[in-house]
Amino acid sequence: MTSKTSTRGLLLGFVAAAIVATVALTGCSSDPYAAKVNGVEIKESEITKTVETIRNNYSMTDNDTWGQWLSTLGMTPSSYRDKILDSYIEEEIVNQYASEKGCEATDDEINEQVNKIKSNFSDDSAWKEALTSAGFESEDDYRTRLKTAILQQKVYNKLTEEQVIDDETLLADVQTKADTLDGGKKSSHILFSSDDEATAQEVLNKINSGELDFAEAAKQYSTDSGSASDGGNVGWDKETTFVDAYQTALDGLSEGQVSGLVTSDYGIHIIKCTEVFNKPEDTSSLSNFPSDIVEEVRKSDQETKASSAYTSWISEMKEKANIERKDIPSNASYNIDMSKYESSSSSSTDSSSSSDSSSSSSN
Repeated sequence: MTSKTSTRGLLLGFVAAAIVATVALTGCSSDPYAAKVNGVEIKESEITKTVETIRNNYSMTDNDTWGQWLSTLGMTPSSYRDKILDSYIEEEIVNQYASEKGCEATDDEINEQVNKIKSNFSDDSAWKEALTSAGFESEDDYRTRLKTAILQQKVYNKLTEEQVIDDETLLADVQTKADTLDGGKKSSHILFSSDDEATAQEVLNKINSGELDFAEAAKQYSTDSGSASDGGNVGWDKETTFVDAYQTALDGLSEGQVSGLVTSDYGIHIIKCTEVFNKPEDTSSLSNFPSDIVEEVRKSDQETKASSAYTSWISEMKEKANIERKDIPSNASYNIDMSKYESSSSSSTDSSSSSDSSSSSSN
């Protein structure tokens, strides 16, 4: 089972999904721009803030640690800045061109996401502290970045829907999936904290009496936020490694059967086996496979193609846009002399090559 996500992790995880970047628009002349996309400025201070936040989060605040890390990656402050700046430019491309794909981020959608994340914090002080730790200046800053993240996801979803998977490819992938899932069980669970057995037993009794639907109970009671919204669905045991207590209980369930209370390191579970899959004897036709498995594979194939399509769409929009970018400022706080780190890396490589050569000669 997957452990519960920490409240701070929820925020930081979303920041990662949003590529930890946003675009500051107009500002004073003392804050030069790093790039312009159709006249919209990406401020140099935003690039610096992002780099310094990353350095701080990974304890690379001293120049030696920073330089050695860059050297290990084969990068320089300039090339690392380019990577960060590229993500800012791509986000601004999405902001400006998402409407061409019929995508928008409404205020209601933004408010819903903010309220959902904010509810994981005890008070406004804890919320503001988490925002600051994640590199946000304010909640408004977070909302701006959230809007971009929603647009990115919507564009990606739209491109996913546009991908066509031919039947031959789909059948081959479904056959592979069937081989993997053969004999497997799909399950859902409702997770309670280890000290809440009374509630867990009450919910179980209501499920067994028919008073409460399992999926609705998961949405209402489960502390596993990752599965609760999907009725507690945690997928197939052939594709997931469950803790022993969970797997043992699932092994004893038939399709449609609900377990008793099952205790693991994560808390107390109520488990339902929702499906058992046995590969059909005749695998020559898609019609011989369960429709949900066929559609799951189709969606996976579409998402694989969509990843490439999204990259292509970004490239096409960049071609349409007027993009101006500047080099790294010489006085940037993270712009250090890499000569000694590059020399060290080169020496290490040369030493390794020499050792390999000597070893080869001795053989």
